[in-house]
Amino acid sequence: QRQLEPQHRSEVVRSVARELEISEREILKSDFERVFDSQYGRIAGSSLTEQYRMLPPIGAIVSSAFYGDKLSHGRSEPLGGTRPLPAPLERPLTWITTDGFGETGFQTEDKQRKGALFNTVEAELIVSLILSWDSDEAFGSWLTAQTEFSKSIGIICSYRAQSHLIQQKLKRVHLSDA
Repeated sequence: QRQLEPQHRSEVVRSVARELEISEREILKSDFERVFDSQYGRIAGSSLTEQYRMLPPIGAIVSSAFYGDKLSHGRSEPLGGTRPLPAPLERPLTWITTDGFGETGFQTEDKQRKGALFNTVEAELIVSLILSWDSDEAFGSWLTAQTEFSKSIGIICSYRAQSHLIQQKLKRVHLSDA
């Protein structure tokens, strides 16, 4: 019941709430939330308190933000053994902020597409990091030799426009095949 909820278009939520004569918050509740908030759920419900998916630095943020610091971490080592990872990849979590760049460090709405958000400074930082990792010989050798993963690096974006911007910028730079 504490998982990220699906995203719904606001006009659909408003319309359904009006039609059913219930609050928009009720429309956004997941079925798990409804069960856990019910009398039965309060009596019979139980939450897991130990997770194995995330390493402690990442899990601590999730535990604090969503589980009242009640999650413990059953795994402390990364999966797949040791690898020659360049900085900052040797740590399970690296937080890079762009707010120190002033106005240019924040997201911008694409003038041609309403609601399409991107952050140019963030995209440039990501491409810069990938270029620096690509020039790391030990990491490059490991990437070339490894067969466990079909993709070397994954970039997760909250916005489609940001993903497109990063893809465009990556196409303009020379990266090794690894």
